[in-house]
Amino acid sequence: MKKSVYSLVLIDDLVEQLDHAAYARGLSRSGMINEILADYLSVVTPERQIQQTLDTARDLLDSVDALQLVAPPSGGGMVLRSALRYKYNPTVRYAIELSGASGRLAGRLRVQLRTRNETLLCDAESFFTLWDGMERRLRGGIQSAIEPGRYTRFFLPQEREMAAQEFGEGIAEYVRLFDGCLRLYFKNLGSEQNAAAEIGRRYAAWLKAGKSIL
Repeated sequence: MKKSVYSLVLIDDLVEQLDHAAYARGLSRSGMINEILADYLSVVTPERQIQQTLDTARDLLDSVDALQLVAPPSGGGMVLRSALRYKYNPTVRYAIELSGASGRLAGRLRVQLRTRNETLLCDAESFFTLWDGMERRLRGGIQSAIEPGRYTRFFLPQEREMAAQEFGEGIAEYVRLFDGCLRLYFKNLGSEQNAAAEIGRRYAAWLKAGKSIL
């Protein structure tokens, strides 16, 4: 949707409460006004689509015992974390960041291990490489990046238009699959070939279920 600059004359006390509400939601003042007016006029804005997508993903991921919500959906993103079965139970951080500027939902998932342990970082990079290669081989058309201790998977504008709920379901299923396979891999260090075979089966089943996203 196109945006333009408008001047508004507002009551000071009202603006103060508006700013408090905007801060709590992780929005700017303009973003909060947009949301209030969209609610009142029943207009679905890109920001509302993003929020609906994140709310759907949160509701589905909330039922996954291994994942814990760190930052609730606001300002176009949300953060979760998981723990690996490894020395010191290192934490894995999942940051979901969405946008809808093009009129179609898109975004990225950033996976980061909170550690400086070189062995752990090496094992994580091995998994990221395995996962990335598998996705490119079985699915293709994806965009991603591997860095030390970090994996970024971009969610591209889909080939067909998706409703916010469907996109949110797709993101939730992807995160759940990724985290489950990551923990499986670390549980089977020393037997990586067996783990890789099981991860491949799980990924193929996910594709067959039809909830995959680019």
